[in-house]
Amino acid sequence: MRYEVEQRVDVFGRELFRSQDLDPIYIALNKAQFEDNQLHRWLVAYSLFYNAGAASWLSEREGKDFWQALMVAAKNETRTPFAGRWPRGAERRHFRGAAAVTAVDALQRRYARPEDMIAFLLDGPMDVRSVIARARSHPQFGSWIAFKIADLIDAVLGAEVKQDDLTNISL
Repeated sequence: MRYEVEQRVDVFGRELFRSQDLDPIYIALNKAQFEDNQLHRWLVAYSLFYNAGAASWLSEREGKDFWQALMVAAKNETRTPFAGRWPRGAERRHFRGAAAVTAVDALQRRYARPEDMIAFLLDGPMDVRSVIARARSHPQFGSWIAFKIADLIDAVLGAEVKQDDLTNISL
């Protein structure tokens, strides 16, 4: 019986991709014509703010300029270039204040270029547990965003993340 259910879920998942009736950000990113480096910067910013607008604006910066802009956004003391405060998705509500600043500081010390963070996430076993563990090695990256990163790597970057063992993964 379990095998039959798994087959139906697999068919359902494939149909979601075919019909494009899934997380709209996946569709947008797959149709966007980002160069790889900008897409990688976009994914870094999105994983922190969970906001497509902020990620899009931040991804246009490179190297130190990216980290400096990310720090301004993390501090959230000045208005954004598009008015208002730097947005954060409800799922990233804890990425604020000193915790956000500390996380960005740690990331820019660890990675000269934001693209290097994505390279780190892709370097190693590509099963969901391993990718989640690599994502969680960063400050302010809990289990929910780590799982989302594994899913984005698979769905957007096309690097297959084996998700055959999702048992006992707490989100």
